[in-house]
Amino acid sequence: MAPKFSLQIMQDFFPGKAELHPIESSKLMAAQHEMEARLSSLREAQRDLLDQLKDAQSGMIDFSKVNWLRMSIMQLNSSIESVSLDLARLNHQLKKQN
Repeated sequence: MAPKFSLQIMQDFFPGKAELHPIESSKLMAAQHEMEARLSSLREAQRDLLDQLKDAQSGMIDFSKVNWLRMSIMQLNSSIESVSLDLARLNHQLKKQN
């Protein structure tokens, strides 16, 4: 007799485990989309700060503003790196599950 659905064989041997796999995958995919959105917004903020820095460095230079912008960009870069690493780990978990 053919299985009724793709995970029926697994459910026959491990009741309750067959339902967990799709639920865990969907949670990981939702987290992946959240991180991608966060990474996109961080990169947009980085572009805005770089534009502000470019404007601040033209004409009369306000060194305190330039310094603040550079520090903000450096903090943003570390946040982008952190989110990128978390996203890579999440992608690895998703591939491992599939």
